[in-house]
Amino acid sequence: MNNKINFIKMQGLGNDFILIDKITEDIDLDSKHIKFLCNRKFGIGCDQLLIIEKSIDPLINFNYKIFNQDGKEAQHCANGARCVIKYLVKDKLISNDVITLGTRNRIISGFVLANGDIKLSLGEPEFSAEKIPFIHKNNTNNKYSINIENTNINLGIVSMGNPHAIICLNNKNELNNTDKLSKIARLLQQSKYFPESVNINFYYVKDKSTIFLRTYERGCGFTLSCGTGAAATVCYAIKQNEVEKETKVIMQGGVLTLIWENKEVFMIGTAEEVYRGTIDIKNINFGITELSNFEERIFS
Repeated sequence: MNNKINFIKMQGLGNDFILIDKITEDIDLDSKHIKFLCNRKFGIGCDQLLIIEKSIDPLINFNYKIFNQDGKEAQHCANGARCVIKYLVKDKLISNDVITLGTRNRIISGFVLANGDIKLSLGEPEFSAEKIPFIHKNNTNNKYSINIENTNINLGIVSMGNPHAIICLNNKNELNNTDKLSKIARLLQQSKYFPESVNINFYYVKDKSTIFLRTYERGCGFTLSCGTGAAATVCYAIKQNEVEKETKVIMQGGVLTLIWENKEVFMIGTAEEVYRGTIDIKNINFGITELSNFEERIFS
């Protein structure tokens, strides 16, 4: 394997990615490499790292893998998918009008619109506890109430190929209470209710066609935007008769348009290349894999 890796830094509404092309290069990364590349102090820095690969399935143009900052593989990322499609079209690696991508557990497709935005088809949302997984039996219209460490939390659950908990806020200003929201998110992610952890979405309904959203992602914390979180939240809000089938989602990084019709969820949003570069991963010797343990040991 070549120790010098070519990469593309991209972002979709402030959700930033390192994109690595395994179609044309011989690259083999382990979790230590991924943690290093994702680290904003020692490496390049990103919310998630994306790897594009060839597909042997004739129905899929390319596969792409998603890795969080902690080196663990994620299941799905819609902001990342838009970036992958933008890259494939810009570098002329594919000429199809519609590009099909395979992730760990679903197939998605998308294409570039005339204005440069990307429209994705994300498939169907899932509302069953088994799909999350979520260990809880009692609910009314996908509304659950749980208590963790004397904290009462009301939520809904949705899977868009990855798991999401949805929490509705009564006041838009609550979205700015980062400490409180972070505490709730960590309680849920570490609880027995979500054995594989979960992404936490906090939203406020402005009107029937607009919501505000913040997402606390597994392995990342709060990000400026989350595509699947936006999709999951809109689908949940539609089920609660809070918004219409076409809704704008306003996040810190920008705005996405979500449309849920005929069971399928569509997303429209931007994706941009930031820069390209080359990085040498031959000598990763500063103990990045032990960094989290170091922090716990010294600062707890």
